[in-house]
Parts: sequence; structure tokens; C-alpha cells
Amino acid sequence: MANLREFFNKISNNNRIFTREDIGNMSSNEFQENEKAIDYQLANLGVPTNSDMALSDDVVYVHSYTRDDGTKVKSHYRSISGHITGAASNMTDNSKIYLYKKGLSNFNHTQNSKYPDARDMMDISIYGPKNIQNTDNYKFISSKFNEKLSKDLNVNIPRNWDGIVYNVNSSLSKSIATSPEFLQEVVKQKSTNFSNGSFQISLNNDQNLFRSIHNATVLNPHIDKDGYFNGLIFDLYDFKKNKYIKNSEYDKSTFFNNSAYRLQELKLIKNYYTLIPIKTKLPF
Repeated sequence: MANLREFFNKISNNNRIFTREDIGNMSSNEFQENEKAIDYQLANLGVPTNSDMALSDDVVYVHSYTRDDGTKVKSHYRSISGHITGAASNMTDNSKIYLYKKGLSNFNHTQNSKYPDARDMMDISIYGPKNIQNTDNYKFISSKFNEKLSKDLNVNIPRNWDGIVYNVNSSLSKSIATSPEFLQEVVKQKSTNFSNGSFQISLNNDQNLFRSIHNATVLNPHIDKDGYFNGLIFDLYDFKKNKYIKNSEYDKSTFFNNSAYRLQELKLIKNYYTLIPIKTKLPF
């Protein structure tokens, strides 16, 4: 990976390159200490794996050691200096963007390896909704329909945002429909807010749903003649910066969220909206 040559991190003020394994093995305190430096690397280089580094001539491996002041330094990789030559020196901007997005996608697949819906939604953001292929789980909606959809659904869809509509039998729809937290909220809202045409939900207990939806609006909630709850979840896929909770199990998801927030601010990932139909039997 010749593009690793001469990388310099302006936040940490050195040429260390964090790998996916480095980040995955960090403690909560290490996350917080290195967060800005990792974010800078994400935006300018991506996050390679140890295997990528081992095969590269553009990095050197530094074994763990102890400084004179007693500080222990973990083993890590550093970029070497020197001009990029060969094929990489002729890379187009599009090729560089592709490599960056590929690195970010790899990082996403590591951080969200246990959370498939969150992983897919982040990949859609990385590559852009219009560039994804329609699947049995979801389909692309062009922004040209936003004005009509906004009126039909009585929601505010950002004018230039594309969208994704999920199938009622998709894994995400089924995960929400069977979530105890979601079902409890539906039962709670049934007597008061169904008649209002919508209500707000916040999904915090299931990490897959927390990273995928978190806060959203349930549109047109109603019980059909067969006793099933029906509704349409509307959500804007965007990121807001969160605070770390020391020693919390959410440290890694907060780190990932805040990294995505910075990429969003730099216009390096795409915001979009989601429509997720829900049909489920209520537990009462």
C-alpha cells in the first residue's frame, strides 16, 4: 500500500499509523486520548489492518519499548519518508477517494461486525445511497421525490437528501418489530398518541438498533383489523457529537459516532433518510 508513505498526523505530530487492531484493543482512556488523532487519520488515510501493514514497504514496525522516564510504548507501525513512486504516484483523485472509502468501510465492518444493520447503513453513507444496489432489504429513493413525500408523510425531508426504503420483511424491520424496548413504547403510546398520527421513539438497549436508528419518528401508527400494529419509521441518518461516559460500555460506539460526525462535517460521508415499515403483534 504505497499511499501509506510519508503520512504525517498533524494532531499527534508524528508519523504513527493506527491499525484496526490497535483501535480495537484500546482501553476507554486510550480511545479518548487518541480520538482526535485517529479522526485525522480516518479523514486523510483510512484505517488499514495489521495484514495491510505487514505487506507494505512504506511502513516500519516499531517493537514495544520503555522510555527513559519509565513510560511503556506499545508496538506499532510508522510511515517512512520518501517520495511515492510507481503506480501510486499516478493515482487519480477518484482512485484516492476510492481507497479512502474502502479503508473507512473496512473500519466500519470491524467496529460493527456484530451489528449487521448498523454496518450496512454506514456503508450506504460512505458510498452514497445512489451508488448502492437495491437488495431484498432496501431500495434507493431519489431526492426528486422529496417534495411529494414530505407532503404525503407530513415530515420535513431535507431537499437534497436521497433516501432508502426498507422492506417490511427486512432484517432491520424485523429487529425493530421484535425489540422489547420498541414494543413497550408502542404499548405506552397507544392510548395517547396514535390519534396524533405520529410519536417519537428512542432505542438504546440493543446496540444494533442504537447504532442504526437510535432516535426516530413513527408515522401513521395504528392497529389493523387482525390486531397487528402497523407504522412507518422515519429517520434522518446523520450524526451528532456525543459525550464519553467514563468506563461505559458505550465508549466504542461513542468513538465511532464521533468519528462519523467529523467525517460528516467534512462532507466525506452522505446523509440520507430512511423509511422502515413495521408490522408486529403487540404483547397484550
